[in-house]
Amino acid sequence: MTAQLRNADAAKILQTLRGKLSAKGSQQLSDLRLHFAQMDRHGEGLLGRKEVDVCLNYFGLFPSTQDVGTLMRVYGTGHAGTATPQLAWVQFMDALEFEMPPTRQEAVRLAYDSIGRRSNNRFSIESLTALGQFDQHPLALRGITPAAELAREFAIGLAKAVSTHTVRVVIHWRHRREFDQLAQESVTFDAFKASWKLIINWHAMWQAYYLTVSHATPRDDDFLSMIQCVWSVDELKIVPQMPLFGGYKEALCRKLDEKTHGADMPRDVLLRALKKFDTEETGFLSQTEFAQAIEIFGFTLTPAQLNGTQVYQTCILASPRTGGCKDTFQRGDTNKANKLRLEWFANFVCS
Repeated sequence: MTAQLRNADAAKILQTLRGKLSAKGSQQLSDLRLHFAQMDRHGEGLLGRKEVDVCLNYFGLFPSTQDVGTLMRVYGTGHAGTATPQLAWVQFMDALEFEMPPTRQEAVRLAYDSIGRRSNNRFSIESLTALGQFDQHPLALRGITPAAELAREFAIGLAKAVSTHTVRVVIHWRHRREFDQLAQESVTFDAFKASWKLIINWHAMWQAYYLTVSHATPRDDDFLSMIQCVWSVDELKIVPQMPLFGGYKEALCRKLDEKTHGADMPRDVLLRALKKFDTEETGFLSQTEFAQAIEIFGFTLTPAQLNGTQVYQTCILASPRTGGCKDTFQRGDTNKANKLRLEWFANFVCS
């Protein structure tokens, strides 16, 4: 399941939890946050599944095992390869309370105003998707997710936001049965509008969609960069990020192609090389182990470069670029010990 689709599922789970808490009283959310804080005895901001269940159950909330797993993947460390998934409870509570940092709120507002001017405030899911420059999305620029896939995920996420957030439908009472039947089917809202009139609060829906994206994006720089790159917001001044692995993804791919034979795929070759240095078989590598592994392909990292931002490709390139090993570990998929997940790096290089 892709990240944005998982976010939409998490939004539905949060909506259910929020409704149950609201029915119990206005102080339930703040009391739940306090309970999480008390349970977090070490102040790490992370809680295990058992602790999460205890907190939620105390307030009469009994989400399914699958729902808790989704929440821990979106708001914690519950990705593949993590031995003991944990929930980042502050981030989870912010999402439950519908909160977004002011800086991000302003960026989302500026983006909405920008596309409003360009579209003369005539909105639809198709028109909004068409306005987005998804080929400039950071994930597309890094070669992680194709632009077409990002555009599709945006459209699906937006459609789910329409169906789960502020929407007012104007419909004649005689057609209530037809509406109920359509609502249960896989019908796009634009197709539905061809037959019935929908009055949609697009601004609220836009905010609701980016709220789910925000809570799955821990770093402000990453979130603001994504808004700026996709929607070309002139008011946002974002310093462009250097591509991961110092921009040497293509160079590494060429080396992998040279070493790939028979039925093997480049990803298999890369994973085998990385796993040779994963002596504890955890699926993760430290910076030093990672540097030793990629040296097989002609990339040499000195101790100074490990702690800085330079990476050298001795076989292909003579000059260094910024954005090397340290940057890859800062922005890549790492565990609490700041070790890089092998599967993530292989997917990044070979996607």
